[in-house]
This record gives sequence, structure tokens and C-alpha cells, in this order.
Amino acid sequence: MQTLQATPSSSSASSSQGASCGRAGQQYQKMSQQDAEVLVALGTSSTRDEVRRLLIPKIRFWRQDATLATKVLSSLARQRLPHVANWVIEVMQDLGVAVNNYHCGAAISACEKAGHWQLALKVLLWQMPEMSIKANAITYNAAISACSRGGQWQLAVGLLEQMHLASVASDVVSYNAAISACAVCGRWQLGIDVLARMPVLRLVPDRFSFSAAISACSKGGRWLLATDLLSQMLERQVRPNEISFNAAITACEKSGRWQPALELLAEMPSRALRPNEISCSALISACEKGGQWQLAVGLLCSMPLMKLRPNAISYNAAISACEKCSVWQMALALLGKMPEESLMPDVISHNAAISACGKAGQWQVALRILNKMLGVSLVASEISYSASINACERSGQWQLALQLLEQMPQKRLGPNYLCLSAAIGACGTASLWQMGMELLGQAPWSEVCVEAAVKACEKGRQWQLALLLLHQDGTAKSGLEDSGLEWTGGEAPGAFSGRSWRLAKLDSSDTPSGQEAKEQLAREALAELSEEEGLRSPRAVATLLWSLASLGVSDAALLQAANEAVASRLSMGQCSTRDLSKLAWSLASLGSREPLVFEGIQRELSRRAEQLLLFAEGVSTAAAPASSQRVTEFAMAALACAWACSCAGVPQSPSLQQAILRAGRALSRAAGPAAVVPLVAIQRVWGDQSRNCEALPKVVLELSDRLVVYKPPGWQVDDGQDEAGTGRGWLSSFLHALLPARQWPILSDDSHFRGFLHRLDVPSSGLLLVAKSYEAYYDLRLQLDTGTLVRDYVVLCHGWMDPKRREVRAPVHWCTNGRPTASSVTMSGRNSRTFLKVLCFSLLSGSALSLLAIRIATGRRHQIRLHTAHIGHPTVCDGKYSGPETYLSDHAWCPRNFLHRYRLAFSSPAAAELIAATSSTTAPMTTATAFDFTSPAIEAQAAWDASSPPRTLRHQVSEPLPNDLIEVLQRVTPVGGDGMSAKVLSRWLSAEASSDAWEAQEDLRSALATSRSEEQLGALEKNGGGGS
Repeated sequence: MQTLQATPSSSSASSSQGASCGRAGQQYQKMSQQDAEVLVALGTSSTRDEVRRLLIPKIRFWRQDATLATKVLSSLARQRLPHVANWVIEVMQDLGVAVNNYHCGAAISACEKAGHWQLALKVLLWQMPEMSIKANAITYNAAISACSRGGQWQLAVGLLEQMHLASVASDVVSYNAAISACAVCGRWQLGIDVLARMPVLRLVPDRFSFSAAISACSKGGRWLLATDLLSQMLERQVRPNEISFNAAITACEKSGRWQPALELLAEMPSRALRPNEISCSALISACEKGGQWQLAVGLLCSMPLMKLRPNAISYNAAISACEKCSVWQMALALLGKMPEESLMPDVISHNAAISACGKAGQWQVALRILNKMLGVSLVASEISYSASINACERSGQWQLALQLLEQMPQKRLGPNYLCLSAAIGACGTASLWQMGMELLGQAPWSEVCVEAAVKACEKGRQWQLALLLLHQDGTAKSGLEDSGLEWTGGEAPGAFSGRSWRLAKLDSSDTPSGQEAKEQLAREALAELSEEEGLRSPRAVATLLWSLASLGVSDAALLQAANEAVASRLSMGQCSTRDLSKLAWSLASLGSREPLVFEGIQRELSRRAEQLLLFAEGVSTAAAPASSQRVTEFAMAALACAWACSCAGVPQSPSLQQAILRAGRALSRAAGPAAVVPLVAIQRVWGDQSRNCEALPKVVLELSDRLVVYKPPGWQVDDGQDEAGTGRGWLSSFLHALLPARQWPILSDDSHFRGFLHRLDVPSSGLLLVAKSYEAYYDLRLQLDTGTLVRDYVVLCHGWMDPKRREVRAPVHWCTNGRPTASSVTMSGRNSRTFLKVLCFSLLSGSALSLLAIRIATGRRHQIRLHTAHIGHPTVCDGKYSGPETYLSDHAWCPRNFLHRYRLAFSSPAAAELIAATSSTTAPMTTATAFDFTSPAIEAQAAWDASSPPRTLRHQVSEPLPNDLIEVLQRVTPVGGDGMSAKVLSRWLSAEASSDAWEAQEDLRSALATSRSEEQLGALEKNGGGGS
């Protein structure tokens, strides 16, 4: 047997050959690096001929070793040079170098990294089949990723299907790339569907699969589904990473769900994951959307403790959170802190700070920030100017608003519809409707600008022009072109709610065409409120529901959808104070009785009240004007909510009621101290100058913060909301003569109705409540809106009304666009309720008359006169709601409309000092009584905070019939009721009945129930006038 042994010479030869191969490999590797560097140096500006010229000397080496080309193509992929890589493939094909899957995969990878999906598909679907190269999973995956980066979700999912058709086994990477493509485009349904297919193909989803699907849900605003997917990862023992949690937190952020976002961030350390800047920024943004500015700022300040460095995104989100809540001081503090953190505030930072100052009425600070932007070479945007113009508009600085609008073209900015609508609103606030119309002519047509112009015309009493604008239509797309907002086709943002608002403002809803429009609106509204992709903006939802309520459009399905839509917006905390007010009023008017929704609105208002009022109660008088507007806006919204809860039968929040009273105290404190001067002596001197004292107003009851005034017929309650008429006098002038405006500023404040709590028509007479301070105003308004302030009337009407009738319910509609028309009973009117008692029947010249005691549960315009006319019994001498012949006949024996408010009942704090009560010298004694009283609301508050309830006084003030109405009753002859009519009439003539509350007024129904007068009544009704 021979033994084979390696000789020294053979061993040496072998080593020499290995070394030679190693040197050759190193040489080839060095050559490929050099080739790649040369091609990379050509850059994106290279041409195909340049690539060919460089490759020709190298081609023979590439033929010997195909990996050289692969390395060069991989280098080009890393440098994101897809066109150069594609030319390399084409040159290799031209020069006869074999191209394989690896070469094509590297070229497609270059396309994927650069986002050139078209070129990737060219290589995959055209060049590779032409070269008879069958694509594998790697090339398909790279192409799917290229489509994902390019936002081509249809092509990405199509390539996944193509893999199955081409018998190429797809893997987890393939599906992850397809899900990522769906995530980029927000196609969450398809992304979930692709994820669900993986187990069917025996593919196990990994953390990247789930993270991509969560991200898809995030883009689609599906936070519940995103958090559910995160839970599924844990159930399937797929360990989530920071990307998974960040995607879920971002999904919550997109929907404004700050609570679950906070819970997810808190859960990360328990999963051995450390929150990063993306996690914290997303949570801060979620707090911003949810109106949680304290939490947003607190998280921003705690980031250094977590060894995280806040970035510009974090600061911008925190500043925006302060802007949402009008906390302008904190917004400015954060803006000033950014340079300390080596962060340069950008346009977004400045815009949010400007808007925060504007909402707080700090227009001077807002303009300083705008000027600062221009000083540091930041390019102001349309949003910068629209926020600044809004700041001027809120503060009544219309000249500055117009100056800013004129500056925009100089900065190469085209005023968009946001800027123009704010400028039109500024003109409307200053009653410059002509200037507002000029601006509207310059604006692209949009619902927002038209709405601002309509309001300006209404304020200027130009109702014809307002109606003309409401009838116009157009496309709002052009208004977006300069706004920087995204246009996705169809209607502009808010266009549908804008159309519904215009329809509600028009007065043709009860015509056949108007009824058809209402039915169409109801169908579209139900679809919008029910669709998950429907109305997203809380303001759009509030406007739509207001329109539906104003038009009287409601049914069970629509009401349910409205409740769900409002509950959804409340949970996100994205509603403004004005939106909350509008939502509460609209739901109550639509007939909602859902307690959870109303409790949610009260809870949200109470939460905002604490922060707002703590600031307002601590400001100095000099700073008060800056906060008064916000306090007033909050208080009015809270009153609307209180009224809505009262209508819906929902228990009212004691904390919210206390917040309303605190708001009044804050405004009174800001207005300055008021002198307590007895008005009785002053008014006697002022009134004695006239021989006929009854023709003049008088103060019936005066407390330190409120008073009761008697309004004679012919005097107008000019509360600043309507154009002053041509009556005998204006009550505001009477009050100003007694109470100097500088000491009692509410009497000149149109936003608070000049202190008047309610109105009386010019021809009517009776008692009025007037608040002398803001605190008293909100106290009385709360009583009025919750039904504890009582107003009783005595009315003489035509015909013999059925004594069994106790109530009239009929919706009252009146124009809200300034058009001087009568009210009417229509389905589009507001719910109205009038209680009544038939006190006596009488005759005058053969005409049947009924004397009624009336109490109103709602205070609509001309409600009593309209309701009595609606049931066939118009009030005597009513020229607006009775026929011309009837009115002329009545005027011969009755000088004016027979309607007199004879009694008021209300409460006041026990600390409200009684200054004086008067009696008339030419009429029977005026009655004013008071007694200890603890309201149910205060009792509820006491039970809630376990403190002793503050005592209040209950006042009952009555005023007998004036002489002109007494003379009318002396003309009539009482009939029926076994003498009951004669007895009642006598008591009213002697002023005995005027001190009786509505409940104490004995009526014909009770009299007839205990007598044999039913047959007599039937005969009277048969022979009398007017039916019921």
C-alpha cells in the first residue's frame, strides 16, 4: 500500500496558489469599491453614456465575477442613486454581462430607498422578464417597499397578489411591506385585512407586522383598534418595541384621546421599554387636542428628568395646548424658553402664541409677536396673519385688522378665506357692514366669509342684504388655494355645516321647496353624523346641530346619531366653550333627554371654569378687560347649558352653578366699586316734573344689586340687541338718569343686555327686572334659565276660551337676520310653552271676551300674543296678530294691547340690602314682599360640598293694572260662572287680584266644577265668539 504524502514542493505550490487567489480577491474587491466610488461621484446628474464609458474597461472583470456588479449596485442603493443603478443594469445587458436576481434586487433596492416606485416597477415588471430573469421574494419585497414609500398602496397590495400568481412564496417581509404601504396612506381597513391573511398562509406576524398595522390605524384615527392590536401582540407573546407603543400613542393623539395615551406611556417602563422623544411629543400633542394644557406643560418639563431632550415638535405641541385654552402667559413663557434649550422657534411656534394672545384679548402682544417674526427673518404664513387679524377682531380693533390684511400682498401672501372672514367679522363688530361687503367682494366664495358678512349685515340692520347673501351659493374650493390647507375634493371643510346654517337662517323652511330642503338636510345630516369619516370638527357638528334645531328637523335616528356624535367629541375634549354652549342648546331643542351627554357638557364646563376663574378673580382692574371677554363667553355658555339641562330634565351641576355666580363676581370686581344711592328720592324729583306720573317708568323695588322697574305702555326695553324704535321713551335713558354709567357699567353694556333680564313689547305694561351689577345679572339669569324666576301676566282676549285649557304648546319662529317681521308658529320655530287660566267671561257690544292669567315657561318674542292668536283668541287691540278690522274695532274702546305683567317672583342673596320700595300715589298700593328662601339648587350644592347653604330672600313684587286698562275692564259686562266672572272682575278692578300668584288665581274651571253652570257654559260657548 502506498502512502500519499505531500512533498515540500507541492505544499509550497498550494500555498502560493491560495495566496495568489487571496490577492486576486482583494484586488477585485478594491476594484469594485473604486468602480462604485466613480459611479457615485457622477451623482444624480450623470447620463447613461457616462456610465457606459466608465464601465467598458471593467466589464471583462464583471464577466469573470458577477459579485463585483452586485457590490457596485449595492453601493449605489445605499447612496440612493436609482437612475445610475438602472443604467448599470442596461449597460450590463448591452455589453453581454449576465444579469441575475441579485443585480436586479440591488437596483430595485436603490429605487426603494429613493422612493422611485415607477423605476422599481420598470425593473421588476419589464426589464427582468425581458432578460428572462424570474423575480424572487427579495426583488418583490424591494418593489413592494418602493411602492410603500411612494404612497402607492394599491400597487403594493397588487404586487403581493402578483407573487401568488407567479408562484413566488411570499414571506413575513412581503406582508410587512404591504401593511406599511397601507399605513402610509391611512388605509387601515386594508392593512388589518393584510395582517389577518398572514396566519392563513402560516406566516407568523412579528413586531414589525403589528407596528405597521397599528400605524395604519393611527393614520385613520382608529385609536381603539390600535390599542387592541397592541393588546393582541402581548396575548400572542409578540414583544412590542418602542415603535409599537409610539404608533399606538400617536393613534390616540390623532383622535385627541389623551387618557389612553398617558396610560400607554406609563406602561412602557413595565415592558422594559424607555419612552423617547417621539412618545412624549405624541402625548403632549394628545393633551393639546384634549385641552389639557397643564398636563402638556408638565410632561414637557419632566422630559429632562427622563434624560430626554425636548425638541421643537414637543414645544410647539405644548404652546398649542396653551393656545387651545387661551393661557397666553404660559404660551409666551414656553416661546421664550425655546432659545434657552438651543431651539429656534419656528413659524408654528409663533402662530400658536399669536393665537393664544388673540383668544385672551391680548391683541397688542399678538402684534408684537408677529413683528418679532419678521424681525428674525421668519417668513410669516397666512395662518400667522389670520391669527393676528382674529386677535384684532376679538378686541374690536378693526382698523388694525384691515391694515394687516393690506400688508399680506406685500409679503407675497394671498389673503385666504380665514383672513378675510376675520377681517369681515372685525368690520361687523364695528357696525361697518359696507366695508365688510367690500371685503366679501374681494374674497373667494366660501361659507365662512358669507357667514361673517351675514352677521355684519344683521348687526347693521341690513336684513334685505343678509337674505340676499343667504340665498347665494358657490364653490368654496377657490378659498382654499391660498390657505395652505389640503383640498381633497368635494366640499370644502365646513361646507356642509355651512349650507345647513344658511338654510336655517332663511325663512322659507315651511314652503314646499323649503320643506324638501329640510328633508334632504335631515338625510345628509344623518349620514354625516353616522359616518366614521364624517364631520370631524366639533364646530362643524355644533353648527349642524344648531341648524337642525333651528329648523325643527329631528327624528329618533337623527337624535341618537347626534347624541353619539356629541359624546364622542366630549370625550376628546376638543370642543370650544362656544361649541359646548351651542351643543347643549341644540340637543335640548331637538328633544334629547340623554343625561350622560348633558352631564358631560356640564363636567367639561366646570373643569374649564376653575382655571379661568382663578385667573379672572386674581387680575387687577387694569388687566380686567383682557379677561372679561373670556369670562363673559364662559358664563353665557354655562347659562345656555343650565337652560338646556332644565329643559331636558337633567340634574344641574352645583359646581357649574357656583361657577356662573363666580363669573359674575369677577366681572363686577373688574368693573370697579359701585356707589349705593337710593333711587327713590332721585326718581321722585325726576318724575314729579310730569303731571301724569303713571306715564313714566318708576322703580318699584330697589335692592343693592338689582331693582324692579315698572314699564308704562309706549316705552321700549332697549337692551342694545335691536334697533331703537319710535316709542314714547327708552328705558335705558330712564335708568341712566338715575344710575351713572361709570358707576354701573352693566347698564351700558350691550353684551349683557344693558342689565335687562327680559323684555316687554312696546304697547304692553308691567314689571321688569334690572341687574345693577354683573354678579346680580348672572344670578338672575340663572334663575330665569332654570325656571325659578316667575313672570305672571293678565291678558284680555277675544272669544270665550274653553276653561279646561291649561296650556299652549306651539313652536315660535322669528327672524334672526334683522328682518322686522312678526313671529309665527311653524315647525322650524323654537319650543315654546304658555300656561293659562280662564278667569272670567264678559261681553262688550255683543263681543265675547275672556280674561286670562298667564305664566310663561319660555320667553319667546311675542309669545303670549302669538299663542293666544294661534288658538283663535287674539289679545284685545293687537295690531300685529289680529285682523285689521278687529284691531280698528278694538281701538275704539281699548287704547292699546291689553297685556300687563303684574307679578314677578325671584330670589336674591340675603346680603343684598333692601334700599327702598315705592308705592304709586295715583294708583293702589304696589306690593313687594320678601321671605327667607333656600333654593333647590343651593340645597343640592350644600349636599354636595357638605357646607351650610347660604340663605336667600324670595321676593314677590306685584303691580296692579294701570288706569287705562282699568277703564277698559269697567266697560265690559261679566257673564257666566254663577257670578264667578263678576267676582273676579271686581277683584282686578280693586287691585286685590294683582297680588295673587298664578297658582292662587281662581278660575272658571274650578267654579264650574262645583256648580250647575256646565249647561250655562255650553250655551255661552254656543252663543259667544271665538273657538279654542
